[in-house]
Amino acid sequence: LGVPCRVFDAAPAPALGGSGMPAGLLHGVVHGADTPHTRWFRAGALRAHASIAPLIAQGRVPGRLDGLLRCEHALDHAAMNALAQRQGLPPQYAQPMSATEAGTHAGCAIARPAWYYPGGGWLEPASLVRAWLDDPSIELTLRAHVRCLVADGQGRWRLLDTQGRVLAHCDQVVLAHAADIAPLLDGCDPWPLMRSRGQVTLLSAAAWRPAVPIAGDGYAIALPDGRLLCGATNDLDDEEPAVREADHRRNLAALQRLSGLPCPAPPALEGRVGWRLHTRDRLPLVGGVPLPAHERTQATRQEQPRFIARHSGLYTLSALGSRGLTQAALAGEVVAAMIAATPLPIGSPLLDAVDAARFAARTQRGETQ
Repeated sequence: LGVPCRVFDAAPAPALGGSGMPAGLLHGVVHGADTPHTRWFRAGALRAHASIAPLIAQGRVPGRLDGLLRCEHALDHAAMNALAQRQGLPPQYAQPMSATEAGTHAGCAIARPAWYYPGGGWLEPASLVRAWLDDPSIELTLRAHVRCLVADGQGRWRLLDTQGRVLAHCDQVVLAHAADIAPLLDGCDPWPLMRSRGQVTLLSAAAWRPAVPIAGDGYAIALPDGRLLCGATNDLDDEEPAVREADHRRNLAALQRLSGLPCPAPPALEGRVGWRLHTRDRLPLVGGVPLPAHERTQATRQEQPRFIARHSGLYTLSALGSRGLTQAALAGEVVAAMIAATPLPIGSPLLDAVDAARFAARTQRGETQ
């Protein structure tokens, strides 16, 4: 959109947090009801593929977006076919497959029927972050810990570091640093956020190596270096940074359920720990940060997110949960369009579903969060 921006990162290099995992999955979802949640992830997956596939083809991002299988646990193959026909799912997006058909695509046995996503796959998140930052309109500032934001009363924001020094004066600020957004929103109404710990396991050698990533109850990705990545645990309010043997065993048990084969633990296992931030409704926070309730009590209409008053020039893109690769491109384009005042890439129903003000609107309507 031609808008220059500056990215502040407290770390010495980009993507050292949750984006530092060896690989991540990208795919849509299929649910019995075609809800805003389902439509958001479908739109996100299609946009992510269009954005990321060229970077993989150029060799800038390791990965493959030429197929992914997600095991189905609630429906049999006949019911999956009926659902696909009822929703009119295009085969280039998702296809129902029997366990035998899925096994043929994977090149190994699959224990259950599965949804095949032709445009899904895996990629290395950190390389994607670096590729997106490699743009002449972006200035990256590392080791810059933004401690607080201060409105200067003239429509701009001052970004202060831990010593109280001004890092920048900005017309527009986008908060995109997961759970660390909370200290910067002092005085704002809190969102119903949850933080969960995830641990992945890396096997140096595995007899079961699917040709495409497989997800469902856990996931498995065969990496180009010969290792198999499997996981991931999901534990709320768990701040333990060390890799745990018990979590390796949980990941191996999930791998056994995916493959239908015994997965004995080798003598030594590698792993990595990261954290996810998500909302109670499992959709991201996208858009302008709402004013606190006491500052917008005079507003006449607040029952819909689009009517909630916002902080001028303050946005968020956060709470992507475990689906950051699927959502990031589309969510980023939504925020960029808001800032540049250009047409949004999604319609009002989807925007309402992910709007950062949706919880304020639900409170106004008397709904539970």
